[in-house]
Amino acid sequence: MVSLYIPPTDELHDIELSYITYERVVLSEFMWLCRERLISSFGENGVSIVYQRPDHVSLTERYRNPMDPMFFLSSYIEVTQSPLRLVIPYNNHFRGVAKTVKHNRNLWAHYRPPDERHEILMAINSLRVFAAAVGMVDAEAAGVSISERLREIGVSRARAIAGVASSDPTVATVYVPVNNNSSNETVGEEPTPVRPRIGGSWVGDLPGTVLELSNKYQDVLDASGHSMKTQLGAGAAKSIKRWLSMSINSWLFVDIRDGATVALMNGDPHLIGYLGDEPELQPAEYRGFFLSGIYENREGLLSEIENGERFETKLFDTSPLTKDWVNANITSDASVRFTDYGDLVLIDDDGSRRILTLEEN
Repeated sequence: MVSLYIPPTDELHDIELSYITYERVVLSEFMWLCRERLISSFGENGVSIVYQRPDHVSLTERYRNPMDPMFFLSSYIEVTQSPLRLVIPYNNHFRGVAKTVKHNRNLWAHYRPPDERHEILMAINSLRVFAAAVGMVDAEAAGVSISERLREIGVSRARAIAGVASSDPTVATVYVPVNNNSSNETVGEEPTPVRPRIGGSWVGDLPGTVLELSNKYQDVLDASGHSMKTQLGAGAAKSIKRWLSMSINSWLFVDIRDGATVALMNGDPHLIGYLGDEPELQPAEYRGFFLSGIYENREGLLSEIENGERFETKLFDTSPLTKDWVNANITSDASVRFTDYGDLVLIDDDGSRRILTLEEN
């Protein structure tokens, strides 16, 4: 029996734990509902019949435990002639919601959780919608309870943030330009600390140097109102444009050791980039925040998994996304997200990783 964690506070870790437990509630009930319906419709060997079907070989190789909820969820999503589609309510929309649930599970299962508050809340809502769609009574009721609590603490949080936003932070008067390619430390002998990926949650105290992100001037300003564009390097205009498009507070908190720049998004601190050169990107690492939309490969086209709409954007050059490239790199069981850096992130049972970066238009 999985216990549901109702978040006592609006802290991000409480929301995350609430999602994790609710996911387990939903997937556990889905597994038992599938088994019950299969046995009711096909007899006591109903589950074995499905597990031994030739069109389930790839699934049984991935999920060797016939009690694994992901076996049933994947059968429902991926296998056109799956008996589960006969015993569990099914249509293209329900399949899309189920694949959204699987997409979110794969993000969390491989230690790359969507640490933006709104992404977690959407993941919880997808679980609730899926529970209601396929008739999971207990999981749907649990979703109501958790949604009501999240709404309650969300209102309190919004009021608290509004109060904090009315008071300005103490703005530092000096900023030391940083070159991340230099071997010289600007502050004593202390080594540059390990950072989260760009877009990741910031842990610990906020950096001490405070700058202003100005929508009016389309610029980053120091305490004297001077432009900091020169410290952003060649990509200054793109960085500022990206930052202004986010739902962040206008204050930027900068660590002078490496230029790590932190901002508050919905009240939570995130590393949004660097003043100066960005650190070298690891081969599979992705940067930034996810754009809306979760996509899959449908006959060589990247299509939204719930409504089938083809991926289109004016932000990036999509010419590399040919049918041949999509078919060669994105399997039918995987899902795809794009970040505001243009990174194409592939999410499947093996985790999440960047496989392509689109150029900005």
